Parts: sequence; structure tokens; C-alpha cells
Amino acid sequence: MWPIGLDLSANDGPADVPSPHTDEDWYSGSWEDVEHWQRTDSNMGDDPLPQRPSTKIPNVYHFICLQPMEFNLVHALAITTCQFINQPRKITVYVDQEPKNNTYWDKIKKFITVEKVVRPELVDGVQIVYPQLMADLLRLEILIENGGVYLDFDTLVLRSMEKLLHHDAVVFSNLDDDDPEDLGKITTISNGFLGFQANDPFLKEWRGRILEHLGDEGVWAWGAVVLPAEIYKENRGKWNYLEIKNFDDYSPFDWNNAGPAFDDQYRGELYENAYSIHLWQSLLHDEVIVYLNEQYFLSYDNWFTRRFREYFEILRDMDP
Repeated sequence: MWPIGLDLSANDGPADVPSPHTDEDWYSGSWEDVEHWQRTDSNMGDDPLPQRPSTKIPNVYHFICLQPMEFNLVHALAITTCQFINQPRKITVYVDQEPKNNTYWDKIKKFITVEKVVRPELVDGVQIVYPQLMADLLRLEILIENGGVYLDFDTLVLRSMEKLLHHDAVVFSNLDDDDPEDLGKITTISNGFLGFQANDPFLKEWRGRILEHLGDEGVWAWGAVVLPAEIYKENRGKWNYLEIKNFDDYSPFDWNNAGPAFDDQYRGELYENAYSIHLWQSLLHDEVIVYLNEQYFLSYDNWFTRRFREYFEILRDMDP
């Protein structure tokens, strides 16, 4: 089941407060507070509890939290926006160690199932140094086993991703500006959003290639985003079931330019066609992430705080 040696046997099952969604009933009306928030959420329209049509990709979402990641408000907003906008049947967070004495973690456990993983020190005799590479392999294993959507933990949802789930598989890539229909020109495929059915052959090929090159220098960056594009272009006919979307619809601003999203002087709308924003937590940590706390929402009035204030307030008002 877990050929790279990952051990999920340490799973404690659902969090202390169960997920509001089950296989039989994707919404549990027993949560009066959640029901109130869903009924007042502007993203849900007049009917807060619609009947969901079946999808090819399971309406379940997966996040990974491996040490030394410090769980913060951004991560809590990722779970909260996913919960209220996507309305998934289940959100699972995979951890090697649960955050301790962390108010945000304690609050969002109401929305998630926690799966504990044991990270192997060696895979096929090769030591894994980077947590990022461990997370890269883990996300592929999770989707091969379960299907669903993997999201990076710094992804904040802007609009429902449900329509994406009606494809056999969906990824985001840097489509050519002049000829976006020519998928032979893509150079990367993002691994920040991956939507697949269980046992997908593309994921198995991707995982196998990474394992073949574990000892190579630079395997983490190459295997994460360049390799899947190379696999796709090697045999586009074989992988023609992949729906490849424009990367801007997943991550509308680049890691080196957050644009007007955090500019208090900008009063317009942004990213109306995007499903989410990706906050590049490794690259924008010192410039952006470190400042996004409760005081930031109380002190600033910009596109970011206006767009996510209702979810911040949900978190603020929740009991741990």
C-alpha cells in the first residue's frame, strides 16, 4: 500500500470533534454553529445545503503538515475556506506530530480528520533530508490510495472547486500566453493542487520516477514540478485524460510579486477567475506570511483582509 515505507498505522482516526461530513450525509445538522455560519456564508447563495451531484474525483481534500512547519493563521484559513466554500465530504490532515499548545490547530480540528504518519529516515537506502521531498512523495501516495484533491497548506480558496471534480484528473500548469492550447509547451505542472481518482496511472508513473532518482542532486525541485510535465509530454496520447488548467487560476500572483492584494490603497477586485490564492509560504514567509496574524486583520484594510475577513472572524469566534 505504501511502497516508499510510509506507515499510516499510527492513525488515531477522526479528530476529537468529528468531521461535519460523512459518506451518508455530507452535512451534519447537529452543529448549530457550523449551520449558522454556512447559512450566512456569502459564497453559498440562497440554499446553504444543496444536494451535490456525484463527481469523478472524490469530494475529499488532503493537507499535509510535517515538522518543522509552524501551524499559523494562514493554515487555519486554508482549512476554513476549504470547509465553507468547497463543502467537502471530508478534509484529512496528515501529520507526523500534532501541533501542541496551538489555538488555531485546536479550533480547526472541528473540521478535519487527523492521520498520523511516520516519516522513514531512509527510502531504498537513500536518506531523505528535505521535508518538502517527503511531502512530495506523501501527497502522491495519499492520492493513489484514496483519490481526491491535495492542496498545499498555504492555499486559500476563493470559489468552489466542485466543477473541477467532474474531470478524470485535473492539474494546473504554466500555459503558453500566446498559445494556451498547445500543451506541448508546458514546462512544469504544479503539485500545489492535484485532483485525481484513486489508483491513477499518471501518479504511479510520477512516483516511480521520483523513487528512481532519489539519490540525484536537486531531485526535490525537479521531481516536484518539472518531472510531471516531462512525463506528460513524453506520451500525451496516454495521458490525454488529464485536464490541464492555467496556473494563474490556482495561483494568480507570483512568489516574487504579491501585487496589490496587500496594498491598502488598492480598492478594486482581484482574481475573479481564480479558484484560490497560493501564498508561497516558503518564499514569502518573511515578506508576507509572518505578518498575517490577528492583529493584521484588525489593523489593515486591503483586498486580502476584506476577502478573508469573514473566515478570520469565524476562527476568532470559535472555541478551541
